[in-house]
Amino acid sequence: MAERKAVAESRLETLDFPDHYGAVSVDRDTGQTHVLTKDSGVSLVEATCASGAVPGVWPSISFNGIDWIDGGMVSSANPMLAKDYRKVLVIAPLPKGYGQMPSTQEEVAELSKTSRTFLFVPDDHTKAVVGKGIYDADRAPASGQTGWDQALTVKNDVLDFWNA
Repeated sequence: MAERKAVAESRLETLDFPDHYGAVSVDRDTGQTHVLTKDSGVSLVEATCASGAVPGVWPSISFNGIDWIDGGMVSSANPMLAKDYRKVLVIAPLPKGYGQMPSTQEEVAELSKTSRTFLFVPDDHTKAVVGKGIYDADRAPASGQTGWDQALTVKNDVLDFWNA
């Protein structure tokens, strides 16, 4: 676990938990989704490790008597966490559902019953650049640039959505 914490810490710009930030994680045993915030009694490093504990990639992390895994194990974007908001912009780099996990499109369709929503997912070109190795650090620069380029193509739509 020390290695995982060191990696997480090395990637953070600050160790201060931002006021308006939540790391989505899941209780490994119950499947219950939680948003870890500065009021959760854990450090930003612990919350980051919990939110990034992808089975088979990084181990779960234990604190507060719970073994935590990545929130993406229940939902790839967790849009339903915003169910009490009037407008919701969902950015879903991995929108596909797996097994019993619904796709982000299905979840946003449900959320759209109570909120105005805008869903941003990778286009075919972006998916091709990212490829199947989403954890491949060598692909990160090209993937990031391609995502940025795609975002520029929808920025006016996002502004219209947000300002309406």
